[in-house]
Amino acid sequence: MWTFAFDAPALYAAPEHQKRLAVWLRDQLLARDVPALGPQTGDEGWALSINADDGFVFVLLVLRDDGPCEARIDYAGAAEVEAEDVAEAVEAILAASPAVRLVEPA
Repeated sequence: MWTFAFDAPALYAAPEHQKRLAVWLRDQLLARDVPALGPQTGDEGWALSINADDGFVFVLLVLRDDGPCEARIDYAGAAEVEAEDVAEAVEAILAASPAVRLVEPA
């Protein structure tokens, strides 16, 4: 699993901003030819999924108002290579955004 901790203070205001982040990340992945689906809401946050040849890749956005948020990338089946590609894309997208600041995990 790949995890990227980030700070995005504008997200803390309201849950609809959190969904907008998930939709924005999906759109950014689509622009990089990563066929992301979603977002769907879950217990920990918002999730995107990517169908791979031999499995699935999942991007989970864990959004907190009391500390760094996280983008977690994991996979099921034999989709490790695709998951690594998705992780690289997510890291580049977050690093390039002026609204998001990547931070070191605690």
